[in-house]
Amino acid sequence: MESITELLNLDYIPKLDECNLKLLQEFHDEFLGKYIFVYKLNNGLELKIRFYTENLPHLLGIHKVVKDKQLKK
Repeated sequence: MESITELLNLDYIPKLDECNLKLLQEFHDEFLGKYIFVYKLNNGLELKIRFYTENLPHLLGIHKVVKDKQLKK
């Protein structure tokens, strides 16, 4: 996959080797990082979710592979 458009048009969850980190970062920045997602639950509670850029490595699981000192570089 080379572009966000290709990623958006998929009808399946891509395998890790079909994506690259730059593409995932661009997707995060364009479609997740700009918004707050609000879920209204049946019991009246609202759940607000925000995807911060600094948490992207955690979302991707990179923090499990790369040591913290290397990640900050």
